[in-house]
Amino acid sequence: MIALTTAKKPFQSLGLKLDHLMKYFFGGNAIVSIVVLVLITIFLFREGIGFFPENLDNLRLYRQAGLEYVDIIRAQTDDHTALSRYLQNLRQKQLTLMLQKGQTPEQAKEKLAGFDKFIDGFDSSVDGLRSMLSDLTEMATAIKEKAVKARESDGAPLAFHTELAPLLGTFSAYQETSLKFRQTMETLLAGAPALP
Repeated sequence: MIALTTAKKPFQSLGLKLDHLMKYFFGGNAIVSIVVLVLITIFLFREGIGFFPENLDNLRLYRQAGLEYVDIIRAQTDDHTALSRYLQNLRQKQLTLMLQKGQTPEQAKEKLAGFDKFIDGFDSSVDGLRSMLSDLTEMATAIKEKAVKARESDGAPLAFHTELAPLLGTFSAYQETSLKFRQTMETLLAGAPALP
């Protein structure tokens, strides 16, 4: 009979099996991961704890200075600008299609003259509202800056009702400008040309 000798595996001489070594290795990594996640959470909490009160103060100032009122008008002009870009894009696609069908640039331009006139009228229809927006933005921004300076210098609150009086006094002018804008748009849309 041949005697078989069993060779000891490298970690068994230390009293450890490979399974134990893997268990300790991955267990140690898990502990390190948990510690890192806890530190990250603490850091984020510490850095972010001032965000909510500061954000609330900024929102209050935004509203008190009249910027929310101004942004309602800004939304109208931004929507109009988006529609103007869409019309320009539509015109460009129509021109490309006409050129692909063999028309000369002069012929295409002549056929698109009515649509070009419509686009020009559409673009300029918002000018009154855009001009008012510019003036109101300046007014509201000035009120906000005044409030920030008042807080920083002596901590006293600004009398917003007094400061906002000129801004809020423009409401009737805004209504008139909006009505004129609406009438211009209705007239334009009633005479909108068909694309060739």
